[in-house]
Amino acid sequence: MKLAEKVAIVTGSSRGIGKATDKLFVEEGANVTITGKDPKKLQDTAKEIGGVFSVPGDIRNESDVQNVVRKTIEKFGKIDILVNNAGIFPQIKPLHKISEKEWNEVIDVNLTGQFRFTKAVIPHMEKNVVASSMSHLMLD
Repeated sequence: MKLAEKVAIVTGSSRGIGKATDKLFVEEGANVTITGKDPKKLQDTAKEIGGVFSVPGDIRNESDVQNVVRKTIEKFGKIDILVNNAGIFPQIKPLHKISEKEWNEVIDVNLTGQFRFTKAVIPHMEKNVVASSMSHLMLD
């Protein structure tokens, strides 16, 4: 199991690439927190895959992002992997017919949302590097 004892958060986990990533990570031994904005779809995915920790949240909401990270740390004690998979694509139409509201939502989810999760997770990943370095020093 390539990911044994690793802890991963996968955003946009309830379908498509996120769901496939969830399954693969579980098969490889990871502890996986799945998250997405639709609690019902997320719950269905958790039941289907099994062995995942489900925390609903909207990547556009800072407090939701912090909640997912906090609950992951409470459950598993660390975070090793972040898969920033959540994203949206507006209805396909000519650029000049896309409203500013639609544009801003795409930017908020596909860019700022990824920033929010990455920023929230980095301090926990840095702790893993320090802990790993310390254990190597103790073994040497």
